[in-house]
Amino acid sequence: MQGKADTHVHTMFSGFGRYRRIKYPESMTPPEEAVDAAIARKLDVLCVTDHNSIAGAARARKYALDGKKAIEVVVGEEVSTCDGEVVGLCLNEAIPAHISAAEAVERIRSQGGLAVAVHPYSFYCPSLGEKVKELPLDGMEVLNAAHFDGFVNRLALQHIPKGVAPLGGSDAHSTRMVGNAYTTFEGNTADDFFKAVRSCRTAPAGRTTTIWETINWTTDMAKGILGRMLTRDRRPIPGDPRKDPLEQTDRVRPHNRAIITFGAILYLLTPLPFIVGAMGSENIRRKGREAWKRHALKENSDIRRRP
Repeated sequence: MQGKADTHVHTMFSGFGRYRRIKYPESMTPPEEAVDAAIARKLDVLCVTDHNSIAGAARARKYALDGKKAIEVVVGEEVSTCDGEVVGLCLNEAIPAHISAAEAVERIRSQGGLAVAVHPYSFYCPSLGEKVKELPLDGMEVLNAAHFDGFVNRLALQHIPKGVAPLGGSDAHSTRMVGNAYTTFEGNTADDFFKAVRSCRTAPAGRTTTIWETINWTTDMAKGILGRMLTRDRRPIPGDPRKDPLEQTDRVRPHNRAIITFGAILYLLTPLPFIVGAMGSENIRRKGREAWKRHALKENSDIRRRP
């Protein structure tokens, strides 16, 4: 029996990103909704990998266990190391951010977990690049659904080190994206998945995220933020960040709240999502082609230097 595991999924516990001066939540997805989305996509294993936190993964796992859901949740974390992002799977405790990739891998494996390089050749996410060849990794993401440029995943597949399991993950930041890419393995349990990675008997499967799913993610984000702005006065402030990690979006001054509300409404009621999506998609593809050419030139140069 072939099982399916999405090895890279985010929830509302993934913190905040920043684009220039604009700060935004990485995901508005409650852990419980991520679990339900994974079940709907007929996944056997869901790996919740929030940025620098295992709180969302622990909550998702509890929800699946308490509700006797037809899925197993693996506690994971996407660690922001000094060298790029590393995912730890099957964790018992969180790995601190801003340490070296080597130390992160050591801490992950000392817990009996799996150390995974995600989007290793990305040009817009912090990535390990050639360091993947130096680290004792268990797995490497060679199909990241969020990278639809056609080049980043190809580079990863070409340069995966021998003895490292090839993985697929959705890198989902919304429920619509869960399960777009996944990993197949023999069996259907989290234990089977663990053994398959350790024995390097896995395969990436699925597809990349579409521009429409990306646009829907941005509009879902705008709707979520607008909803929080409009219901702020009906929720206790301050909230508990352990239960509601997005509560800091409520801690804005009245004039900033008005600006955010107006901006969200403007985004939702105009063609902005489609304009931004189309421009962003073309920019990503262009940069992907450039990254591919740079890497090819470097490889050719290295070959010429060899004796």
